[in-house]
Amino acid sequence: MSEIVKGVLSGGLALVAGWILPTALNLLLLGIFVIPSVPGGRSLIDSVAPNEAGKAALLLGAAVVCGLVLNVLQTPLYRVLEGYLLWPQWAFQRRRRRHVKNKARIADRLALIRRYQDEMKALSKQSEAANRTKLESIRHSAEFSRMTRKDRYRFAPQRALLREELRRYPVDDDQILPTRLGNAIRRFEEYGWNHYRLDSQSLWSRLISVVPDPVRKQVDTAQVGVDFFVCLLYGHIAVALAALAAIAVGGINKWTLLVAVAVPLGFVPAWYRLAVATTDQWAVAIQALVDLGRQPLATALGRLMPATMEDERTMWERVSRFSSREYDFERGRLLSEFRAKPQGDDHHLQAPTDGDQRKATQPKLPST
Repeated sequence: MSEIVKGVLSGGLALVAGWILPTALNLLLLGIFVIPSVPGGRSLIDSVAPNEAGKAALLLGAAVVCGLVLNVLQTPLYRVLEGYLLWPQWAFQRRRRRHVKNKARIADRLALIRRYQDEMKALSKQSEAANRTKLESIRHSAEFSRMTRKDRYRFAPQRALLREELRRYPVDDDQILPTRLGNAIRRFEEYGWNHYRLDSQSLWSRLISVVPDPVRKQVDTAQVGVDFFVCLLYGHIAVALAALAAIAVGGINKWTLLVAVAVPLGFVPAWYRLAVATTDQWAVAIQALVDLGRQPLATALGRLMPATMEDERTMWERVSRFSSREYDFERGRLLSEFRAKPQGDDHHLQAPTDGDQRKATQPKLPST
């Protein structure tokens, strides 16, 4: 068992810090608050691990196994939080409309702050009396009354915070999802398509294989924080459900079990918000991967990088559609416009030099 644990722990930071460590924390909560309150739970643990070293080994082994299982299941776990799975259609549409309105409201607040920042700069160049009169008219205007209290008196920091919040939404409103985490992830999933018409989702395996190792490691490291809080969130929900089940079967210490229900559920919203905030670094890493991976990907696919951005967007759109759909003769013909020449073609197309001409006209000597 120890060799298996060592092999897993040497597998990388993403697995250990992202899934095994938070699983160990959740199992520790389960072992401290829930299992001893279940009838026969403490005696069961003592029979399996009679000493402290055995209990530590049991915790580590269970954390490794459960962390591996959660790592394998991370796609459906994420999809639930993003809004793809287990969401009824009415709830999906309602929450999505709410986020569309929230994005528009944030953009409106930013526009107002930007406008009044410009007006304040203009006022600083006028006389004091005119400045005071204009300032009072601004503060009593209908537009100024629309601004929140923080927006009115904290222009610079609020503008930075609002821009950060707006960047956690996809650029295209059609891509908006019903959850904050879904939108925060969707904004960098659409980055390649929005900027270059490069579908990073369908070309992900190809992109990740051609970028330099530092870029690839940066992407893996940036996702660790989000994985950590997502795993912690699901684990806290599991601990609360286990405590409720223990209460239902007649737990020994109900007050302890009630705490085990209330405290983890109270932390769930905090872990969710931290997961959303941690996607900022993940987004930067994915954007860097797309920006730096375009050239080597084009070379690896046998494509010539066009000279203009418009032609590049056309090329990547054709590459993305060609890779994600069944073969079509017309799509293949259009994609051939950006096909690189084989390595030997340039040699055959070169004009013969004087030396080549002399060699061609010189008669061959008979072999002896």
